[in-house]
Amino acid sequence: MREYAQPSAAHVLGYVSEVNDADIQREEYYKSGDYIGASGIEKTYEKQLRGIKGIKKQLVDVHNRLQGSYLEGVEDIPAKIGNNIVSTLDADLQSYAEQLFEIKRCNGGY
Repeated sequence: MREYAQPSAAHVLGYVSEVNDADIQREEYYKSGDYIGASGIEKTYEKQLRGIKGIKKQLVDVHNRLQGSYLEGVEDIPAKIGNNIVSTLDADLQSYAEQLFEIKRCNGGY
């Protein structure tokens, strides 16, 4: 999951989307249902942002019902959080510019 201090600069920050078959074939790291940076900083720095997946082994019965942790979790590996990235984008200036564009749009400016 990604978290941002302010809801602005989407054109620079980009977005994440669910991986497709081509992403999965291109990189062994991804499995169906994972998310990947699709544009902007999210895409450019995907490997640094994504972190490392953990492993949790579960014991199930013949009907695939969860019975608990395998070996009491001894072989589990915790996930590692990805790196933070600090941009030089002025967040206050960006927010102000977006407000001006919104006012212009609402007034029929474009």
